[in-house]
Amino acid sequence: MILKQKKKNKDNNKFDFDNEVIIGISSSKDKEKKSKNKKNKKQKNKKVNKSVKTVKKQSSTNKVSKKKTLSKKGKIVLRVACLFILLACGTCFVLFSPMFNLEEIIVENNDIISEDEIISLSKLETSKNIYSMSKKKIRENIESDPYVESVKISRVWPNKIKITIKERTPSLIAEMADGMYAYIDKNGYIIDFSNERLELPVLIGTTTDFESMISDSESKNNRLNNSDLKRMEIVDKVLKTSDEFEIKGLISKIDITNSKDIALIMESEGKKVYIGDGSDLNRRIMFIIEMVAKEKGINGEFFVDMNLNEKSPYFRETI
Repeated sequence: MILKQKKKNKDNNKFDFDNEVIIGISSSKDKEKKSKNKKNKKQKNKKVNKSVKTVKKQSSTNKVSKKKTLSKKGKIVLRVACLFILLACGTCFVLFSPMFNLEEIIVENNDIISEDEIISLSKLETSKNIYSMSKKKIRENIESDPYVESVKISRVWPNKIKITIKERTPSLIAEMADGMYAYIDKNGYIIDFSNERLELPVLIGTTTDFESMISDSESKNNRLNNSDLKRMEIVDKVLKTSDEFEIKGLISKIDITNSKDIALIMESEGKKVYIGDGSDLNRRIMFIIEMVAKEKGINGEFFVDMNLNEKSPYFRETI
């Protein structure tokens, strides 16, 4: 019995490592928990470190990009400043260098107005810098002459000015009092007044007051009034078409009194031709050519002012 008790006591005194807790000694479970906690902490620390590193990288890249943009802007500003300085220096050189002082004036395409007249009109001054002169002002000066329709001014490097002229030429004349004639171009501008009758068709039946223009004969603004200008459109068509059919030389006068029935006077043929409002002009001119050949040497009036699809032209001899 005593032995059995002793055995029991020995068995009771055996230490259970799994269930007993010894102070100062950690169990395997605790170790596992601690190791897990350490791993979690390490992972968290790694994540934090990574985020810190990325933030640092971003800030550093932003600083670098800012530095780059600032350096680019600085370069652009420097280039612009250099360009501005170069332009300023170039402008000063061009404006003040005697190399560009005017020495020669070239005049082109002038037939009626002389070269000296054009140079005088231009008011150009030699030994003056060609780049300091206003091309617009030179053009306006020359265009003040009624014979000048348009002007082109160009600078010829280094010291010349070229003036290219487009002149107005008279295509008609209008008879005035005291044997005076007004020279009129195709656009109705009054170019000049003269006692000399040019070999051009005379315009009859105008309502423009030519006498009041004589005192302002040098102005390029002298022009037929609106009523006459509308009729001039028909007259211009008549002159062009008759020129194409080679009978323009037969027309000595054009009567525009009635705008709906323009009359062509052929003094050399002794005939007056009524052509209407100028429509279907080619057919009418062809009938005129046929009539002139058929009625050669006979004075009279030829009527070709009707609707040619309904009626035929006819000639009426003057008795």
